[in-house]
Amino acid sequence: MLDKNSIMYCPICKEELYKESENKIYKCKNNHSYDIAKQGYVNLLISNQKNSKNPGDSKEMVLARIDFLSRGFYKKISEEISRVIGKYLNEKGTESNINILDVGCGEGYYLSNLKESLKDNNTDISYYGIDVSKEAVKYAARNDKECIFSVGTNYHLPIKNESCDIVFSVFSPIDIDEVDRVLKHDGIFLRVLPRVNHLIELRDIIYDDVKIKDKVYKVDENKGKYIDEVNITYKMDLNSEEIDSLLKMTPHYWKSNKENKEKLLKYNELSITVDMRIGVFSKKDKTEKE
Repeated sequence: MLDKNSIMYCPICKEELYKESENKIYKCKNNHSYDIAKQGYVNLLISNQKNSKNPGDSKEMVLARIDFLSRGFYKKISEEISRVIGKYLNEKGTESNINILDVGCGEGYYLSNLKESLKDNNTDISYYGIDVSKEAVKYAARNDKECIFSVGTNYHLPIKNESCDIVFSVFSPIDIDEVDRVLKHDGIFLRVLPRVNHLIELRDIIYDDVKIKDKVYKVDENKGKYIDEVNITYKMDLNSEEIDSLLKMTPHYWKSNKENKEKLLKYNELSITVDMRIGVFSKKDKTEKE
């Protein structure tokens, strides 16, 4: 029996992937096949797309993020993502076969929370998550059997052209050409990035010279319109264990020196600023006149 509802395609030949329930594999018409792991995910990252033996976040970073997120410190961000997407779906009206893609899904925290927030929505929605880290995707798939998770690169998304109603990315690097390619003509893209004061207290401690700059939302004028933004700012009070998890789950852990990391971890408690922006883009109508 073949499952033909998937929006995924073969990373080798770009032909449609079908799920064979009996053999627990995905395959295309050219007989390229990809096993479904026991946790439920499929690895669609081919060798020439890897920049290292084990790309993406390490197991240590994944475990630190699981611990930190489970404590609810980024719940407000997750709730705001769900609110913005829910608002868009309500404005769009009832439709069947809505596809939502989380690019750089990590452990699936935001995608799974989104699915739960929309569970009373009468719309038929499929949830897809892609990340280059096998360790992260392994956890995501084991934790949520209703979302479809795959290992893949954001720069060569194994997703069909114009198949997604909503694409979103939280802190993850993206390729706007790929986002444009997979979005439907009336789709939207949400990008969550840090603002200038995000984790400023932590950065003041671990860096001798803190660089203050805002992440600017850039979009090719031929590919989309910046239609909305939501800013989220609040404080979180962390104990020493939570400070350790926060540091290990961010790139700051690798960018700071040992001495300054040790200085940070001597704090028994610390109040740290969360400062985020959700940028919302619509896909530009190709028939629209300039």
